Amino acid sequence: MKTENINYLLSAYFHQDWRCEAQNDDEIIMHFKKAETQQTINELKEELNSLLASNQELTREFIIENDGYYNPEYGGLTIREWLARLLQLLN
Repeated sequence: MKTENINYLLSAYFHQDWRCEAQNDDEIIMHFKKAETQQTINELKEELNSLLASNQELTREFIIENDGYYNPEYGGLTIREWLARLLQLLN
């Protein structure tokens, strides 16, 4: 399954210092939407849709393997719920 744009989002925007750039994940997504091309946003949405439609188990390891430093469990969300929320914010 293609996840290069998911990896890009997690590694470039949810890096280990992301809290220095935003107070929460919503602000990071708003920054992403302003900074990236519509093509990149659309490709990310396609990847998120495919991932969420799959039966792939989504654990914290998925975020770590894609170079992300965000833990949605602190906000009471599973990885799948958080990715679905990101997809909503991207629309």
